[in-house]
Amino acid sequence: MKEPGELLFLLSSVDRINILSAIGEKRLKQSQLASKFSMTTQETSRQLARLSDAKLVEKDPQGQYGLTGLGNLAMHLFPSFGFLVRRSEYLLSHDLSFLPPEFIERVGELSEGRYMGGLGSTLDHINRVLRESREHIWLMADQVLVSDAIHAK
Repeated sequence: MKEPGELLFLLSSVDRINILSAIGEKRLKQSQLASKFSMTTQETSRQLARLSDAKLVEKDPQGQYGLTGLGNLAMHLFPSFGFLVRRSEYLLSHDLSFLPPEFIERVGELSEGRYMGGLGSTLDHINRVLRESREHIWLMADQVLVSDAIHAK
């Protein structure tokens, strides 16, 4: 691969993404992958060959496939694309380009989060989390929390 478009084209196949995800969790043989995804042996072989040619997967001496370092890194980028797809409606009407690049690079970490609309519901959620975790926060904090100082008055 010499261009980012080549990698993106390679990863545009649901079958290849499924294979990468599966062998990212556990090394598997071609027959196990074919069975897992109800694919023919020939189709599985073809997909694995494309992934191998791109150096995303490698076959060990026992015939099991696993991710290479490059494949592992590519899979770590998927949460960012998943976030973009799931939040596309929101992102069409909200410009996040003002955020620092280091935040944009970590946008995939928001995939595990929950969207909350409105400031009031967000503040209520924060207060609930603080109330429920008060014991642990006191163990970690070396100063009084702002909410505690307000409630003490």
